[in-house]
Amino acid sequence: AGWKMRCILHVDVDSFYVEAERVRRPDLKNRPVAVKQFNSGGFAAVSYEAKAKGIRKGDGAGARGRAVISFLRDKKSEHQAIKDCPGLVVLPMDTDYYRFVSRQILQVLTKSTETWRAKIEKSSYDDYYIDVTGRVTKELAKKEGEISKFLSAYPPEEDAPKIAHLIPRSGDLKTKIKLQVSEIEGEIGRWWACGVRMALHLQKKIMSKTDGLSISIGVSIFDLNYDLDPFRPLFSLLSLSFSSRLSHFIPT
Repeated sequence: AGWKMRCILHVDVDSFYVEAERVRRPDLKNRPVAVKQFNSGGFAAVSYEAKAKGIRKGDGAGARGRAVISFLRDKKSEHQAIKDCPGLVVLPMDTDYYRFVSRQILQVLTKSTETWRAKIEKSSYDDYYIDVTGRVTKELAKKEGEISKFLSAYPPEEDAPKIAHLIPRSGDLKTKIKLQVSEIEGEIGRWWACGVRMALHLQKKIMSKTDGLSISIGVSIFDLNYDLDPFRPLFSLLSLSFSSRLSHFIPT
């Protein structure tokens, strides 16, 4: 069996239910928000503002649930959560709407990667795995000076802080963000650089096309055996990689 490099991006929407609600209700931005399950099972998602006040998933559960379900026993009631987090907005789940938003994200991903020869898999409302190996291979096969514009230089300075800790090279930040793909050391580094650029490109596309959904994207580079089942889901390939060299998330 032979071996080849693979690059897979993992797109994840931060606090999906909350972010989806903020798309249709911009007034909820920067406010503490919790989305509650139908069955009194507590909060299914909470915003970062609510988390900062000590609110967690599972809080808001009914008294019976907290009495009989071990996971919920130490969780707060909805009344206590609102008391601990003044201004907390509690919303009911709207599954039909979340499916609609999820389809929108998939459409943006499909359109944004249509020239990349990418394979996209959706594993949940807010998780998508994208195999961009074809595009990376194509870019790195080009001659010096022919690499496409969005891959030719490090991301703009506004993106530098969130990827600085991921850059596999020493030196000051200003030097790092000016590096060309050809200057990254080693094959792994060049693959990683392409993956990061594609992730940042997609992140901006999704946020601009979905009214600012907060997106994090993981970049994974690894060696993969040719003989593995080609129909195996991409997310399981990540856990089966024999030599996972780089796997990092780029936050919003």
